Amino acid sequence: MIKIKVMDILESKERNISWLSKKTGIAYNTIYNFCMGKTNAVNYNLLSSVCIALDCKLEDIIEFAKEEDAK
Repeated sequence: MIKIKVMDILESKERNISWLSKKTGIAYNTIYNFCMGKTNAVNYNLLSSVCIALDCKLEDIIEFAKEEDAK
């Protein structure tokens, strides 16, 4: 199971999805769907742009947990 942790980072920085969309130049709907885990695929450009905008590492925004660990 993949957990997207972007909302946690945005909240800690007092930012929102709209800000992230503007900062990255990626469409709001694309960023929203990624943040909410409503997508089946993510491209490298989105990942790198989000990490640059949030000044973080990839592992800060995405977490992998085995199904049994997630319960």
